[in-house]
Amino acid sequence: MRLLLAVVFLLSVTLATPALQLRSTSRQLCEHAKNGDICFHFVPQFVTFHGAENACLSLGGKLASIGNMFENQIVAHKAFFLAHGEVRTNIFWIGAQYSDNLWTWVDGLPMSYHNFANPKDVVDPPYACLAIEATNSWNFNGLWQPTFCNSVAPFVCEVRKTESFPPPTSKPALKRLS
Repeated sequence: MRLLLAVVFLLSVTLATPALQLRSTSRQLCEHAKNGDICFHFVPQFVTFHGAENACLSLGGKLASIGNMFENQIVAHKAFFLAHGEVRTNIFWIGAQYSDNLWTWVDGLPMSYHNFANPKDVVDPPYACLAIEATNSWNFNGLWQPTFCNSVAPFVCEVRKTESFPPPTSKPALKRLS
């Protein structure tokens, strides 16, 4: 019986999934601006699409939506340099999903701009999550790829300037010695 309990305990400790410890690529509040009050933030941890979505939500934001070519180039440019530096990847999650024959942003808004690598691709339901490529250094065109939602990749959140990313950690107050 003790052996069985020991095995169960070890399995539970081994199989426990640690909480995602987010770290930003920058401590600055709005290094990469989307518009006046929204910022893009890149998170170099590799997680599934839904893990990325939950992580952005927990930080007071959401996975990034891209509304025009300028925003796409901002994201593609930073993604390229991260992909060829500290992150080593070809894609970053952005916040769109394919459902009911339509791509929409995670906040429910339809796409007014898109930059699909091959717009004629037939979307297979498992490939219903969207990632931006980080591979082209010539023009940072940031083509979009339908990707398997359970693949793991780093991701791009968007948060309001007033939100901190990552959230500040509380430090104990120092007492002054007299």
